Amino acid sequence: MWYGYETNIGKSQLKPQTGTNLLKSINCKRDLNTNKFSSIFGRLNWVKHIIMDCNSNSVHQYTPDQIDKIGNTIIYLTEHIQPLYKTKLLKLLYLLDEFLVKKYGVPFLNLDYEVWQAGPVCSDIYQELNEKPNLLEDYILLIFDESGTRVSAKRKFVDNEFSDNEISLLQFVVDKFKYTPAPELVSLTHGDSSPWYKAAQANGLLELFDAKKTNTSNCKVDLIDLVKGDTLKEQRYKDFQEYYNAVKSLKQ
Repeated sequence: MWYGYETNIGKSQLKPQTGTNLLKSINCKRDLNTNKFSSIFGRLNWVKHIIMDCNSNSVHQYTPDQIDKIGNTIIYLTEHIQPLYKTKLLKLLYLLDEFLVKKYGVPFLNLDYEVWQAGPVCSDIYQELNEKPNLLEDYILLIFDESGTRVSAKRKFVDNEFSDNEISLLQFVVDKFKYTPAPELVSLTHGDSSPWYKAAQANGLLELFDAKKTNTSNCKVDLIDLVKGDTLKEQRYKDFQEYYNAVKSLKQ
């Protein structure tokens, strides 16, 4: 069972794990001497891919390994869900992060999500799916038809960046939501206890969305809300983010 949903994934892939074995199983390793994550995004030979956020003047940089994981995640979803359109894909990417944080305290892709009317959205990926892909140009192509923006794969799926548990989660999401319309996925992320709802409420966005006065915001969705009260998962999430931010700072 993933997060209250029934699944037929083998028990050996889902058995509870703790400590170093758990971190290895979700494609993370920990240096027991420094108590920091020693390898999550892999190689330190960065190729800088930059997207500017004009509101905050911040820079989002992605490692080649991270881009490869995002690209292959989308390829996997497009290979197993056809046709797959932009809105549904954006929701599935968020759900992958939400589900893995709930299960282990560590995100799947660790994307930044903003509070939009249609739910949590990674604006970087939204931009990639709007016109012509930049970061993901080697992985996907966009087809504009009467139903919207359809996403298709340019190459075959490669699993180098994924643990067994992550592959299991990908397949679970496919099996669970293959025939679920995008509006239902939007509603799924809008629950009263969801990180999206809490952030929207705290920033006065619910009223603006209801009044149709705005569709987007740069307010962030904080996935740590998913594990509040679980000391182990909260700490694991904080450790992950501390490592991730430290690596980004060193490479800027």
